[in-house]
Amino acid sequence: MKRFLIILALFAVWLPGQALAQTISQTVGGTNLAGIGVGQSFTATVTGTVTQIQVRPRNTGASTLYFYNGATGSGINGSPGTPVSSQAVVLADQGSNTTGLQTIVLATPLPIVAGNSYSFAFSASDMAFNTAAPYVGGDLLAGYDSPLGGWDLVFTATEVVAGPTPVPTLSEWAMILLGLTLAGGAAVILQRRRFTV
Repeated sequence: MKRFLIILALFAVWLPGQALAQTISQTVGGTNLAGIGVGQSFTATVTGTVTQIQVRPRNTGASTLYFYNGATGSGINGSPGTPVSSQAVVLADQGSNTTGLQTIVLATPLPIVAGNSYSFAFSASDMAFNTAAPYVGGDLLAGYDSPLGGWDLVFTATEVVAGPTPVPTLSEWAMILLGLTLAGGAAVILQRRRFTV
């Protein structure tokens, strides 16, 4: 019985400490762009890490995903330069410029600071994008470093907040205490039944 109460108490402490995540999202597509170094710049909205991105590939095949500090990719036209991180990926054609997303989980989460610009690019790809500038925090990149102002890749970036774990609200504490009270009451009833049998 004591083990059950300890597990329940640990769960109550663990629950409010979960990381908060939010997503930068631009999922409106219209046409597609093939080439080397096709990617997107974006502005971080939180301090923490980017743990995954989603894109809408229009080709299937192996590629390398590069991440950079700053909005201009590598800064070297036609070259990946010196990225902050990179990883091999296999792109899967989504079959449409307007629907479908491929999720790429980052092997090494990208550290970000709220308000700073970052960018990513693929070594070889054909990606859906939009020419109406729906995302104001960055631009489509071509050739690893050329921002195409007014155009945006179809993408999402999942940001996970860093720092101290959030403190539960009063209502969350009330729910935790109610759960612990109910579990404690059940434990007492079960213990009494054991002694009376």
